[in-house]
Amino acid sequence: MPIGDIGAVIDTLIFDGVRGRPGGLVRVANDVYAVVYTGPTSDGLVATFTIDAAGGIGAAVIDTLTFEPVNCLDPAIIQVSGETYAVVWSKDPIGTVATFTIDSAGNIGAAVIDTLQFEASICIGPKIILVSGTFYAIVYEGPGTDGFVVTVDIAADGLIAAAVTDTLEFETTQGEAPHIVNVTGTMYAIACMGGGSSRLKVITVDIQNNGNIAAAATATVTFTPTLVNCGPIVKVVNGVFLVAYTEATTLKGSIASFTVSDAGAIGASFLDSLEFDGVQGRDAEIVAVAGGVYAIAYEGVDAAGFLKTARVASTGASGAVI
Repeated sequence: MPIGDIGAVIDTLIFDGVRGRPGGLVRVANDVYAVVYTGPTSDGLVATFTIDAAGGIGAAVIDTLTFEPVNCLDPAIIQVSGETYAVVWSKDPIGTVATFTIDSAGNIGAAVIDTLQFEASICIGPKIILVSGTFYAIVYEGPGTDGFVVTVDIAADGLIAAAVTDTLEFETTQGEAPHIVNVTGTMYAIACMGGGSSRLKVITVDIQNNGNIAAAATATVTFTPTLVNCGPIVKVVNGVFLVAYTEATTLKGSIASFTVSDAGAIGASFLDSLEFDGVQGRDAEIVAVAGGVYAIAYEGVDAAGFLKTARVASTGASGAVI
């Protein structure tokens, strides 16, 4: 099958028969995977299962753990070290991070290891990324719809430092649906709906390896589109980045490329853009496949789930949907 072609669905597993709104999927080891999701009673759960190299999914879930018994929105998961994992979520509205273990067979520890509230007021749509060593950065929409980034210290054994390491309010007017990616070294780029007009905004910030965040953003650029949703930002090659978004007036889904230098300078305009759905393309997720091909999963017309592929050159130029 040529690169970028999408075949039929191979296999299916219902990991929660009542309600399962997934927030993040991660590979644990070999053919074992874990998903974090909002469950039947708005609780937060993690479940494990197998997917073999041919795409076959195990007949049943291996194990589950309820990490949040009452209120879990927008969970996201990351591996900390070995069998230790961290999950961030909005405890409607408190921002929370917790740790637990998952072994290579998919067995989940019987209880959460440690928990920290990193935002006591309002936290919407948190995303977590490794900075260096035991330090992690979390971006989220906070009080007043402003954009925030905090750093936390999570040890390999899952113990979390008792307080946030540092905090920066990177967008003081509007910082909705933020996503973060490493540019290079200590420089990071954040994409969000910002500026008080729901425009696509990209901000660069410096986060040191010890978790210290610069007192102000390095650079900020507001692009033309007015959005109803900002999707993830991914690195194509050094200096070239790709972001997905949904336009507010049309609900059309697009991806666009732009530059960010090692020093954090952001190009003033898009290198290129591609409309991947001309009717509706919301809540897109992007992942690199191979050879410049990217997969885009999103909610389309009538709330149906779609998966499409497109090519993006190292120069940022995008081709037609494959």
